[in-house]
Amino acid sequence: MTRTRLLLLSGTLSLAVAGTVTSGWGGAVVVAVLPLIALGAVLTWPIPSALPVYLVMVVFVETLKRMIFLFDPADSFIQYIPLALGQGVTLTLGLRGLAERIGAGVFDRIDKAFLFYLSTYVLGVLVNELNRPSFAIMVILYFLPPQLVFFAYRCVTEDVSLRRILRVMAGLGLFAGAYGAYQFFYGPSPIDLAWADYSRAFSIQASNVWRAYTFDEIMRPYSFFADHFSYGYFLVAAIISWFAVHWTKPSGSRLITGVFLVFSLALALTRTAWISLLLSLFVYVSLRCSGEPLRRKAAWLVIPLYAALTVLSGWAYDNFFEPEAFADGLSAQAFSLGTLSARKDAADLFIKAVPEHLVLGEGPSSGLYVLSAKLSGNLEEELENAQTDDGHNFLVHLLIAGGVPGLAAFLVFYFLCLQQALAQGQGRLWLPAVLIGLFLAGVTAGPTFFNAFFLAWCGFACHPPPKGADHEVRGTNAIDSTVYRQFPSDSVPGSAVEGAE
Repeated sequence: MTRTRLLLLSGTLSLAVAGTVTSGWGGAVVVAVLPLIALGAVLTWPIPSALPVYLVMVVFVETLKRMIFLFDPADSFIQYIPLALGQGVTLTLGLRGLAERIGAGVFDRIDKAFLFYLSTYVLGVLVNELNRPSFAIMVILYFLPPQLVFFAYRCVTEDVSLRRILRVMAGLGLFAGAYGAYQFFYGPSPIDLAWADYSRAFSIQASNVWRAYTFDEIMRPYSFFADHFSYGYFLVAAIISWFAVHWTKPSGSRLITGVFLVFSLALALTRTAWISLLLSLFVYVSLRCSGEPLRRKAAWLVIPLYAALTVLSGWAYDNFFEPEAFADGLSAQAFSLGTLSARKDAADLFIKAVPEHLVLGEGPSSGLYVLSAKLSGNLEEELENAQTDDGHNFLVHLLIAGGVPGLAAFLVFYFLCLQQALAQGQGRLWLPAVLIGLFLAGVTAGPTFFNAFFLAWCGFACHPPPKGADHEVRGTNAIDSTVYRQFPSDSVPGSAVEGAE
């Protein structure tokens, strides 16, 4: 018996025992049989063959979660299709990319830092849900594929099926973005209303009357870019996929600025992340105008700027916001639409244990958010939106899940990625600009979809171009003139592409 089969067998048995003890035979199926069947499929089957297995598994797990734990009953069922297929894509490509880097002997410190951060995240979830291991496994299954998107975009190859999958992700992104835009302009679709009606009845039957409150939430037009991560995740994944497929084509260099602006503008459609547009452009212009020594020090300017924004946030909060007037509303409604059972505890944590300007869970820009709302005269309306926001400070989420080690591991991983992006040369300074802008503005987004596309950009930024090529690879044929073949089995990162002059 090979080591891989032995590992899969032992993992299946251990998880099956844990699931049976906690939730009966149903728990054994959910936490052991289906995940490991999917894991074996994505590692051994051809990529297109593995996707349907994970698609079926995710739909089954999602259905069980809503039956047993009543996760987000107001979610639109149509979200499951792009969400499930997208998770299958990212899990497949992520595990394949991880296996490729280990097998080729190019597993570097960035990969190790990412896996250490991921392990603290997983262990944090297990510890926080120690009394409900089957629930913890479900949460991990839910959040793990978006994390692994880092390896998917770091190990893009010339494999035809993989490039086809990237195009599938782009198509899903357009579909999810179009559906989100429809909801934003026209309100909930008939499918949303039918699903909400079913969820309301099911919630009352299950004696979870407080969850029936979400039936009214479905009537509020969704934010085009902030509802769940089937919109934000896939829309940005589509943009990154476009970069991955057309990285070396001449048209890419002409369109890169426009696409970068579109990306920043799309991110700016979230409630408070409009600041990302200004930050990203400011960082990009600063890097373009600075010399090489200053450019390499740009990574270390992030923490002081983050601290300055936090101080400004606290000042604006203390001068323009009276928390007593909204204390009851925050206690009753904050995080009521969250997916983790610890959201109510997290709300109490925000209200009682952290500085007041983080009550809304909006990170350093919360003060800017309140200040802009005060100036525009719609403070109460904006606060009402913030109270029911499905998401909170991205870094605080990491702190809750993985503790101080998890947050520290993520920061180490982030700075390694940023240094790698800065080392790619003058022609790709938009990459560190994107990473810095996302880090500073992304704390305003929900932890799920923000983490997904932020890690996708990190993976793409850590995918170095061939040696000696700033904008395109010269002297190669139509197949080899891409960055995708820079990791053949007998080469190392950064080596020249086969056939390149």
